[in-house]
Amino acid sequence: MANSGPPLLEARGIVKTFGGVRALGGVSFRVDAGEVLALCGENGAGKSTLMKVLSGVYPQGDFEGDILWKGSAVAFRGTRDAEAVGIGIIHQELNLFRELTVAENLFAGHLPSLGGALGAKLGLVDWGTVEAQAASVLADLGVTFSPRDRVADLSVGDSQMVEIAKALLKNSKVVIFDEPTSALSNREVERLFGIIDALRAKGTACVYISHKMDEVFRLCDRVVVLRDGKSVGGGPLKRLEPQRPAHVSEASEPATFEAPRSLDGHDVVKLMVGRELSNYYPPRRAPEASATFDLKVDSLSTRRRLDGKVVVDNVSFQARRGEILGLAGMMGSGRSEIFYSLFGHPDYDATGSVSLEGVDAHVTGVDEALEHRIGLVPEDRKHLGLHLGMSIQQNVSMASLFRISRLGVIDAAAELERANRYVRKLRIKAPDAETTVSNLSGGNQQKVALAKWVAIHPRVLLLDEPTRGVDVGAKFEIYQLLNELVDEGVRVIVASSELPELVGICNRVLVLNGGKVAGELEGAGVSPENIMSLAAGAPQSSIGASAAVNASASH
Repeated sequence: MANSGPPLLEARGIVKTFGGVRALGGVSFRVDAGEVLALCGENGAGKSTLMKVLSGVYPQGDFEGDILWKGSAVAFRGTRDAEAVGIGIIHQELNLFRELTVAENLFAGHLPSLGGALGAKLGLVDWGTVEAQAASVLADLGVTFSPRDRVADLSVGDSQMVEIAKALLKNSKVVIFDEPTSALSNREVERLFGIIDALRAKGTACVYISHKMDEVFRLCDRVVVLRDGKSVGGGPLKRLEPQRPAHVSEASEPATFEAPRSLDGHDVVKLMVGRELSNYYPPRRAPEASATFDLKVDSLSTRRRLDGKVVVDNVSFQARRGEILGLAGMMGSGRSEIFYSLFGHPDYDATGSVSLEGVDAHVTGVDEALEHRIGLVPEDRKHLGLHLGMSIQQNVSMASLFRISRLGVIDAAAELERANRYVRKLRIKAPDAETTVSNLSGGNQQKVALAKWVAIHPRVLLLDEPTRGVDVGAKFEIYQLLNELVDEGVRVIVASSELPELVGICNRVLVLNGGKVAGELEGAGVSPENIMSLAAGAPQSSIGASAAVNASASH
């Protein structure tokens, strides 16, 4: 906890700009040894930018202001200087070499030498030490993959655990967690919480960035809130469950907010958005009685080409206009693989039948998916959803160039007009549509990934973790957009690991376990308890006939 001496790490008056846009406007910040400090704010508030300043990603000279370590000014020329002092950061966006092994990623930039100074001079690596230390830190995390596994072959959740292992391996005195649970299973989240508690007990300072209020109030001692690049308040946290945040009203609060001595969930969210909130999820529409199940998936089975493993096993389900269908299940249950199968991902071989409005829609490639206007917003937006080096304009039009081109020539004016329309529609925070996507916050990148597929005017829209890393205000905007798409006749299917999200937005939820359908929930039966029971392998009959419907009953 905080002590009477100087802070372990402190920032004073940090100013950071990107191309004339001020991301941080004089932010001051401190964290003490043995403290778990929450850093909260909407997407684009400046959280990740501030942490990159403190961890040397942005070196001295790229920003204004001062950084102090134990009361003395320091100047980081890069991340190695920050690491040498004792600052480690776990980035929200994975920062791994995908073609290297887990062990090689853990020791990238600081491989131990074999044979002392001579071995170092000759470039001899002590691979025995690398593997032993990698195996030790992975064992502490309780993961099932090997130090010799290639990162490209890991799931997003396992890759996130590699990022966490990198920071723990360096025995940092300050560990910055930037949305660390966004891709983790419930079991992995619990394990991470135990690790953070252990770090606090031995005096390590932790900075925890998250949009998930339940995590903030479970883990953190104190909160600092940023809004529009400035600190707008903070303080100690009440050890209570936060009130469920909800949608943004039209009335705005003044720019300043007098925070109470101990903040609850409502206080923190109000500081984040600068206005009052109510109802977290927009009203859920019910499908019209005449709506028929016209997207039909029958006996879908899928093998992963890499190793031949069956990842989807004889799955059948149907969807219709006017509803949002949810896919639930533990990590590895087959949620993402069903989407890959429906979208024609080249890494998977799928059998079975798919029809849309009575027409065969079993696709074997992305081009065929586009012909049927099937869109996929993938879980891993960085590697699968976006071209980070291109502009918003180029990303939005990527899947629908046929609408704005003739004889292979793009109508640049039409492309810009469409991009601006979606920037406004999804409230993407950027100077203009020509802004490079890599310069956007994670949540705004997610909105661009969504806009790309909304722009094709989809008949079926598959969304894998659509609000991962997205703040509470932007989540509501995405939920509203999904309702609008449903009203326009789009069949929306959402896979999510956030159970309250599935309960809040879905009419029905298909629960998976081990690549198979464990059951289907509908109406009042869609609850976190029922979803978890089925996902964990409990028989559907055990949750009550009134709560669930058999997967074939609605067909």
